[in-house]
Amino acid sequence: MRETFRLFQNYFEIADMQGFMGMVKLGFPFQIIPGLDNFGKVIEGWGLKFDNKYARSFGVPFFLCWFSTLQLRKPDRK
Repeated sequence: MRETFRLFQNYFEIADMQGFMGMVKLGFPFQIIPGLDNFGKVIEGWGLKFDNKYARSFGVPFFLCWFSTLQLRKPDRK
């Protein structure tokens, strides 16, 4: 996956990025265990805040995400 982003950077400027389903997915298993669904929701809430804050640049939190969005810009070639 890192090689793909390096290829993007050869042709585009990455103006913005956001990873999704990184740490938030840690709460899912708890939601199927009876009596722990509220704990799962707490973990998901923490994970969502973590992903929104830290999965916005290249690094481990971003690459743990299952989905990502990129805003790419074509650089001006003069």
